[in-house]
Amino acid sequence: GYYKTPQVEVTDFMTGGGGGTAVRNMVGGNLDYGVISTSAILSAIKSGLDIKIVHGAVRTMADLFWVSMPNSGIKSIQDLKGKKIGFTRPKSISETMAKWKLKQAGMEGQATLVSLGAVGAGLSALESGGVDAALILEPLWSARKGRYQIAFDLAELPPMSQMVGVASGKLIKEQPEVLRALVKAWDQSVTYTYANGDEAARIISKR
Repeated sequence: GYYKTPQVEVTDFMTGGGGGTAVRNMVGGNLDYGVISTSAILSAIKSGLDIKIVHGAVRTMADLFWVSMPNSGIKSIQDLKGKKIGFTRPKSISETMAKWKLKQAGMEGQATLVSLGAVGAGLSALESGGVDAALILEPLWSARKGRYQIAFDLAELPPMSQMVGVASGKLIKEQPEVLRALVKAWDQSVTYTYANGDEAARIISKR
């Protein structure tokens, strides 16, 4: 009920597929508010789009994993030398972090990065042999631990901004009370989730 107030009522949402696609959906769909990867929105702001970051959203990389097939022998980033690594969309956080992981391992240019779209499409490509490692997120990973193995994760990273809440300059200028209500609803939702994990899981599982 946090998104149904006298100031604002959210009845539905549009998914973006990650990266620049989410930004294009926001701009092309005349959407004035969204939660988008930090890397994608920074690129959009640098290109001159009238969008501002208005709140933090996800400040950890701990829910990002790249998985391989159990019989592949790929259990580390080093095992992916000369192999193919899937990510979602260009300018997405998954592309950014896959590049960072390769750089940290001294493997720049030694693996091929492949844009595969949605996470489900990436996992299908993994199972069919199209890539050697693919991105998976929670709660998919917890549900499919017996199906894949971890190729690499980002556990060594400190807390950092993965996703942010953003708003159009138009919304900020013309309807600041609506934006405040949206930011407040996000804060209330996160607070509720931490305090009531089991009930929050039941609510979100319906979506």
